[in-house]
Amino acid sequence: MTSAPADQVARHRALDASSSFIVQAPAGSGKTTLLVDRYLVLLSSVRKPEEIVAITFTRKAAAEMRERVLEKLPNAADIAHRLRIETIDAFCASIARQLPVPAQFGVPPGIVEDADELYREAAAATLALLENRERGDAIRADVWRKTHRVLEALDALGIETPNTSGLPIIEIPLANHEEIDEVGRYLFDQGVYATMAAYPLVPKHEVGFRIQVTAANGDDEIEQLISALTSLKERFQLHQVVSVTR
Repeated sequence: MTSAPADQVARHRALDASSSFIVQAPAGSGKTTLLVDRYLVLLSSVRKPEEIVAITFTRKAAAEMRERVLEKLPNAADIAHRLRIETIDAFCASIARQLPVPAQFGVPPGIVEDADELYREAAAATLALLENRERGDAIRADVWRKTHRVLEALDALGIETPNTSGLPIIEIPLANHEEIDEVGRYLFDQGVYATMAAYPLVPKHEVGFRIQVTAANGDDEIEQLISALTSLKERFQLHQVVSVTR
């Protein structure tokens, strides 16, 4: 007969969904099993599986935990795709996708296995901004240049935008507010992240989308954006610039 673990009382307390716990134990002591059991308890207390998030450091750990959870769920086939068991990188990327303007991403973010080069670039950029005002001015000038490249392209295409300040936030209204969902899907498929403004959150004549140009956007991404906007004009109804002749 197998006796209960010496810490059985503590394990049982850790399943209390009304409290938070830190679990510290050596390898092979059953931490993953305890986490899976707690995840299942939390899962039973919510209406949607997406409300519970389990975050790990590695994809291997996430896959193992997902497998164990699915083994214990009677309706595993129905909700497997809705379980939020993922790495911290995947979790952060999902937040960035939902908040493109605050995240300052112009295109979908990616995940790399070895981020040392990116760390060095980020550190160098930070030091440059802190120690070299000229570098900061150069970055701002580059954002201004890229923004005006997009504004000039919109003007050439005859697409109206209320942006007259030159700031790197470009709004593009739709002539047909009912096309907002299709436009959003099309932009996403083209690799363009935009903030959508739909009716009734805004008046029908203000329905459209907003694009933010950032220092993270390369010239190739700006050209990709312009290409997507060119195709967008051919597929959907956008407000056109009204030319006045005298």
